[in-house]
Amino acid sequence: MRRFFFNRNAQVKVDKVVLWGACASRDALPDKKSLDYQLNYLHRSSMAALLSIGTDEFEELLDEADEGIKIPSELKAAKRDCKANWDLEAEFADCDLLIIDLVAERAGIFTKKQGEHDLVISGEGRYKKTITDAIVERGYQKRFGYSTDDGFIELLTKGMGVFLEAAKKSGAKIVLNEVYCAEKFDDGSETNPWANSINERLGLFNATFKKLAKERKIKLFVVTYDKDKEAIARKHGHRWGPGAFHFVPDYYELFAKRIWDEFRIKIR
Repeated sequence: MRRFFFNRNAQVKVDKVVLWGACASRDALPDKKSLDYQLNYLHRSSMAALLSIGTDEFEELLDEADEGIKIPSELKAAKRDCKANWDLEAEFADCDLLIIDLVAERAGIFTKKQGEHDLVISGEGRYKKTITDAIVERGYQKRFGYSTDDGFIELLTKGMGVFLEAAKKSGAKIVLNEVYCAEKFDDGSETNPWANSINERLGLFNATFKKLAKERKIKLFVVTYDKDKEAIARKHGHRWGPGAFHFVPDYYELFAKRIWDEFRIKIR
């Protein structure tokens, strides 16, 4: 009888990767010119924004965004929120690997009630004064999620549910990159007096996401760094500058290795 052997070390080829997250995960992937798979990078948006609906008011905000936001990636995300036309089924179509980090959620959201609906604009990348003033002038409130009674956690939880249902339908392998703000520079110096506060909230967001995935019986591969604290160090001289989520090279290598070890998928 002929026997067939499966090579467990063979690379699994992927055609499409979707990344919902921030540079903490994106910088672990090659530059666009070096990618050998299609990358759909959805960044600077809160999952709470998935609940929003389009309004004429949002169209006015788009004009403000064109004037006030000069960084292309931030402008693209602002327009995506303001158009409120999320189609996650289309975004996830033919996806082999879905990578998620919740770094952008630390920035909170702007919200306003319209009847039974919540109008939501993501807080990440909206700190340019022109667009922020335009949002606030229209009666939106900033919600950071520092406490459970400001409405942010409730909206975020509902948005996570919408996201997870679409992720489940996609059939993709799902990775949660449970990454936190660096507390030290690579030379050992302190980085950010707010690191503990930021990480406390990220801990809540990650725990909520994992709980919702478990309730929906969604298989989630979670990458953690509890035993690799040295990798979560902020790098002096990072190409994007001294950001709290701009790490040393070992971190990006470690993240890629975890995915390789679990799925035999090479992301870099």
